[in-house]
Amino acid sequence: MATTRVLGTGRGVDSVRRLQVEVERLVGRVRKSVAGLTGSENETLDRLVGRVRSIRKDVQERTQTAVREAERRAEGIVISIEGRVARVIQPVVRRLDVASQQELIELRDRVAQIEKRVHEICKSAEAA
Repeated sequence: MATTRVLGTGRGVDSVRRLQVEVERLVGRVRKSVAGLTGSENETLDRLVGRVRSIRKDVQERTQTAVREAERRAEGIVISIEGRVARVIQPVVRRLDVASQQELIELRDRVAQIEKRVHEICKSAEAA
């Protein structure tokens, strides 16, 4: 039966405990600092929080704008590349003597017209 050994678990747990104690101390200090604020300091803190929120909103809007711009540019690049590839491939396809999609569509339409005419001719022949 194999035994499993986790390396460094003692150190990891100790580090987490030390971190937790430090965070609790820091939270306590922050609470004391906020509780000791005077009215003007509290207003200053409120203004600062408002400015931080405003900056955060501005950053989010700029990020969204940058993403939209990048997507728009990427679309333009893709369209440009597709056009270039089409221009390069067109002569090759012509030399291969392979039907293009447009030619196939035209053939399909012509076959549909011929079928319709044949159907009409058959109807008129049965009526006569």
